[in-house]
Amino acid sequence: DQDSDTFFISSAPRLTHEHFVEVVSTRYVPLKGPAFHGYEYTVTSNAYPTPAGRAPTVSVSWTVSPMEVVTREYRRPLIDGICGLCAIIGGVYTVLSIIESMLASIMRRFFKGGKLV
Repeated sequence: DQDSDTFFISSAPRLTHEHFVEVVSTRYVPLKGPAFHGYEYTVTSNAYPTPAGRAPTVSVSWTVSPMEVVTREYRRPLIDGICGLCAIIGGVYTVLSIIESMLASIMRRFFKGGKLV
């Protein structure tokens, strides 16, 4: 864990430090085998000068999210891949047909009867 070895040292006198931790329940459901359950968290830290007449403080606030992130592994049907491949081939064919008709039109305009007009 990258945050477990982090030290917060005041670089100036009279700094107040605030740390915020948010915990989210997480579940991973693989294609085969049992689901894994765990927790993810994010940490945000701030330091700011303490106002005059107040003592510097360190506060740690944490929240547990009421939502759960579920990551589910799944396979797409083979027909989806076949349809995608047909769409790509059809698109390439259409674009090449448009280019070919534009070139044929230009050629007919400039070359009539085999001669340059």
